[in-house]
Amino acid sequence: MAVEVALALLQRDGRWLMPLRDEIPSIVAPGCWGLFGGHLDPGETPEHGLWRELLEEPTRAPWPVSAQRPWRSRSPGAV
Repeated sequence: MAVEVALALLQRDGRWLMPLRDEIPSIVAPGCWGLFGGHLDPGETPEHGLWRELLEEPTRAPWPVSAQRPWRSRSPGAV
């Protein structure tokens, strides 16, 4: 079964915003830089899932976030 995710790279004026993951040993990639986003809920579109994930983040972007240039990949078997 395929796992569906939506991820975002946030960039403005040549600067990138990336979350630094917590140092909790039980999570994936603790203490590493990551991307905003996550798994989609059943029936959720990538766009809705991404906005939900961005709103769930504990911090807010220092500038307004708008969806531009969506890119989709459907790579069977990719991780």
